[in-house]
Amino acid sequence: MYEGLKQHTYQLSKLGSNLNQVLILAHQGKLATIDIMPIKKEIYDIWQLLNKLK
Repeated sequence: MYEGLKQHTYQLSKLGSNLNQVLILAHQGKLATIDIMPIKKEIYDIWQLLNKLK
């Protein structure tokens, strides 16, 4: 197993859960706009780390 893989997998899971909650609120009309840029940046950062493991 690669060092840090478990932590990155956990982070991706949390990001997915948070994004899902935001989308549910948006669908219910409780959020008018969604800024997904922070989530996109986190996913990109994790992607870059995982690519270094190859």
